[in-house]
Amino acid sequence: MFAQSKARDRPVPGENERTFHFLRTDADVDYWMSASLPVLLICSHPKTGEAWWTHVQGWFADPAHRASGRIDFDKSTQKFDAAAGHRLLNLADPHGQAHTPAAEHRSETLTSNLLHVAIPPTIYHAAIDIQDPRELLRRQRELDTNLPVREDFIIRSNRVYTWHPPRAVRPRHSR
Repeated sequence: MFAQSKARDRPVPGENERTFHFLRTDADVDYWMSASLPVLLICSHPKTGEAWWTHVQGWFADPAHRASGRIDFDKSTQKFDAAAGHRLLNLADPHGQAHTPAAEHRSETLTSNLLHVAIPPTIYHAAIDIQDPRELLRRQRELDTNLPVREDFIIRSNRVYTWHPPRAVRPRHSR
């Protein structure tokens, strides 16, 4: 995806509370329309943190729009913000090949002819200062407790995850 950004802190032509328009030359429109990827025009007011976007090829595919050289923006429906993410992703990858959508949250049970697998209802996690599982096992063995060494965990991005509630660890006693 390509983007053309136009930023100004004063109002753009025809700007009011709801709309504004942006005028382009025939050369700009021809250049954008020849692009092999979608082209976005993003207009913004940096001081206020506001921005709006449009898909140039989609807009200028209409012969009347192309003849005018003008792009009309609706400030309420074309905000360039987090809410635009799905629309932008669909534009960049209309066939869903560049991303894997996350599954909706629901309970599932997977059964194979080898073993039964079920996702537990609760996964416990906590911050941790190590990344190597062997180091966590070593530290557990060093603790002066009667608790067994736990191996039912994974470590990702400075967090430890386990499927069973963590047991309280007795503090070491000074001797």
